[in-house]
Amino acid sequence: MALCLFRVAQEALRNVERHAHAKHIDIRLDDSDDKLELRITDDGVGFDVKTVELSKDRGIGLTNMRERVERNGGSFALTSQPGQTALIASFPLVAA
Repeated sequence: MALCLFRVAQEALRNVERHAHAKHIDIRLDDSDDKLELRITDDGVGFDVKTVELSKDRGIGLTNMRERVERNGGSFALTSQPGQTALIASFPLVAA
């Protein structure tokens, strides 16, 4: 899970640098009783998530992030509008 979250954060920051023209990025890693959540938000230009996900010309970064998280038992969510894009990767925590 740690490597997965690191790679997602790495790719997300690369995307912000390349495309978002953001002035601020917020990265949070929170755990609650039942889940571990990585949330990355920026104040960049935003994009239409559905259009990008369906585009044949898109890069593989978003697809790879989603597949990496889901393959490791997590969930992946992405929302975007001008001024705020949010990526959330969440994993259930198993009681030890």
